[in-house]
Amino acid sequence: MRKFSPEEKLVERGRELAAVGKYDAAINSYTKALAINPKFSDAYNFRGQVYCRLKDYAKAVYNFGRAIEFAPDDAYLYSYRADAFFCMGDYDAAVWDYTKAIDLKPTNHLFYIDRADAYLRLEYFDLAFKDFNTAVEFQPENVLTHYRRGEFFMRAELYEPAIADFDEAVKLDPIYKEAFYLRGLAKYKLGNYAAAIADFDKTTAININDGNAYYFKALCLFKTNDYKQAIENFNYAAIFFQNFAELYKFRGMAYEMLGDEVSANDDFHKSIELANKS
Repeated sequence: MRKFSPEEKLVERGRELAAVGKYDAAINSYTKALAINPKFSDAYNFRGQVYCRLKDYAKAVYNFGRAIEFAPDDAYLYSYRADAFFCMGDYDAAVWDYTKAIDLKPTNHLFYIDRADAYLRLEYFDLAFKDFNTAVEFQPENVLTHYRRGEFFMRAELYEPAIADFDEAVKLDPIYKEAFYLRGLAKYKLGNYAAAIADFDKTTAININDGNAYYFKALCLFKTNDYKQAIENFNYAAIFFQNFAELYKFRGMAYEMLGDEVSANDDFHKSIELANKS
């Protein structure tokens, strides 16, 4: 049985403390490990991860950088530093580090997804699309790769390919509510209201508290002239979005179509009041 060194014991203790949210004590334990061995990459790495949890990204970047000095072939260290740069808004630096991680582990699909996110922030849409495609190629049976590429298609208003990716996502994970919701939203954008309603129903069956699904289901019902059911779903959505002016405007219109002028006027006034506050 291998005997652990004092610095390894301190790092393990730090990890235990971090796991229960005792971040200051964890940092202290990692720092003690580094006092024993200033070249201990793991101690820098885990201390950097704690700083990320504390949202002190500058210190995280420093620690990941020191870890990389002593373990320059560890792809994950570059990805961790890239994550910290991303959170700081330094997307160019994030791209550089994700690229280094990819160079070291070229088949890791998550690195491509993360780099695509950074490319999106930089508005390098072609490069982001290429990375999402590569992630799917490496992991065609992975729900996340299809979901994230579907998100990209939604952003580009390419709703049919988005639906195709969300189809794959829900085949792989039949309770992936986010994929059902976005597939419903894509169908709503295409005017396929009945199919969209079915997806929003699946979303709320998985998570009864998804206010967005109720709202867009209500819009679908409104557009198909089912005003009574639209109002019912606007009511559910209003539980979650009490200050959403558009919701009251559309619910007021539904009341108006049913001849309930009092309720309609109440909602129109509420909508105007909220819009003026924003």
